[in-house]
Amino acid sequence: MDALDAQTKQLIKPLEDVYAKAPSLPAGVKDFIVMVAPWVAVILGVLSVLGFAVSLLGFGALGVLAPLAGSAATVSLAGFGLITTVLGLASGVLLLLAFRPLQKRALSGWNLMFWVLVLGLISTAVGNTLFYFSVVGLVMAVVWFLIELYFLFQVKSSYK
Repeated sequence: MDALDAQTKQLIKPLEDVYAKAPSLPAGVKDFIVMVAPWVAVILGVLSVLGFAVSLLGFGALGVLAPLAGSAATVSLAGFGLITTVLGLASGVLLLLAFRPLQKRALSGWNLMFWVLVLGLISTAVGNTLFYFSVVGLVMAVVWFLIELYFLFQVKSSYK
């Protein structure tokens, strides 16, 4: 976990400088976010792990049949779907791992949430550019990621 924390520190430093200039949320809103974050993480983590695990089982069953579809594109697109599913499963696991540290207001919990957002962006980018061929979807994913980072950086000072 220390290696992950060290990587996170290097990656967030430039972002931290940018988000420090953003308008601050009211203290009550920050406190509310910090209070509910562990519970949101555990609920979304359980739902993600269950959902993506079922999805992986589906890829296993359909993966055998994909070559029978007669198209290399079908097999290729199934592979991209598998990538986004694995990334989603990893995000769900990180959400579950973040529960205890977020409850204790430990910086490691905040770091895990940062990586959940990064994995979400990567998964959406892969899905939108390679699977759906959607530039608009990719732009919206980046915008949403930046908004999520705003809220994450607003509560960072609550975690030690």
